[in-house]
Amino acid sequence: MSDSCGGCDYCNFPYEAQSPVRTENGYEIREFESENDVWAVIDLIAQETIDLNNKQNKSFDINKSIISQIPFFACFNHIRDKKYLKLLNQYVYCIETGTPAYGGSYGEQPARWVQYFFLIKNSLAKKEEQLRSKMKDKANG
Repeated sequence: MSDSCGGCDYCNFPYEAQSPVRTENGYEIREFESENDVWAVIDLIAQETIDLNNKQNKSFDINKSIISQIPFFACFNHIRDKKYLKLLNQYVYCIETGTPAYGGSYGEQPARWVQYFFLIKNSLAKKEEQLRSKMKDKANG
């Protein structure tokens, strides 16, 4: 996994960007001085999605809502955690080589690693299904 976004307008603090969340003042231009400011907007997106789901009896995916809006106000590098990138790389290595992450059988794997493994596996399966569905829709045009 790459640590670089390839260069965007939001790589370096401070910067200004329009918030993707509408407030009583509309879509405000915000000053982003740290990752805390980025996470504050992410929290607003999550809450907005929850509120919309409750008000309109919808089931929009909170993670998808957040991920789709990040490029409009932040660099993905501000929210990437090296710990989780390492876990993702570890997962890919295990799958590609058939090697367990830790010595021993399933019962000897750390419980936390097993939780991460299945979380990553399910997330990737969900993403693959979305891509398959998108390609099918495109083919049926």
